[in-house]
Amino acid sequence: MKIVFFTNKCSHGAALLEQLKNKDVPLEAIFIEESRRSRKKLRKIIKREGLFGSLRLATRKLKKVFGHRDDKSWLKNEFYPAFAKKVNVVDNFNGEQCERLLLEIEPDIIILGGSRIIRDNIIRIPKAGILNAHPGLLPEYRGIDVIPWAVYNGDNAGVTIHFVDAGIDTGNTVAQKVIEIETGDTIDSLRKKAETIAGELMSEVVLKIISGEDVSRLPQPSGRGKLYRKMPEKLLRETEKKLRERQHE
Repeated sequence: MKIVFFTNKCSHGAALLEQLKNKDVPLEAIFIEESRRSRKKLRKIIKREGLFGSLRLATRKLKKVFGHRDDKSWLKNEFYPAFAKKVNVVDNFNGEQCERLLLEIEPDIIILGGSRIIRDNIIRIPKAGILNAHPGLLPEYRGIDVIPWAVYNGDNAGVTIHFVDAGIDTGNTVAQKVIEIETGDTIDSLRKKAETIAGELMSEVVLKIISGEDVSRLPQPSGRGKLYRKMPEKLLRETEKKLRERQHE
């Protein structure tokens, strides 16, 4: 069975790769997305936000991305050959270059370890489908920043493994696990826990598929749940306070 891994070089993807390797899940290839449009996008941000505004945005993003793991080796392409037979760098996961390389490999499964929204031309390629580890309990929590949103709403945070379809986090679910909140937890520590759980659950699901076991695909109820957007900084600070209060209930 040929398994391909997509990543935009993030801590989430690194955690998945480490767990897959620990469980001896073989990867045919890793696809890394490095867009040539990044510099153009950066120039637009600087023009819109100004130099100091751009620095504030960059600091916020770096804090979010780098805060979960001490080891940053996954930022370098040299990190990835240890996990797969081949590493391909592409400009766009939905682009012609990526599609052509995938058609040559003929993968059975694609695993997402940090990616843009995947389009139909890629979704239809793998025989078994595309799997994603979403850091939220579907169908209630779709979108981004769903761990802090769940804490803010007083709900459980968790991880869902699901197949990818044309929607955003709307594909059939195959596994879920709630994140246990412990004394001293912060939003960052919950995100780190989510990465570990994501790797464990993804490995279990993929090993079942490889061994020929049936994997239950549970359709998500239509119209249920909410698509969340990025949580504002002010609300994030309120959420941290709510999390501390929740630990003392």
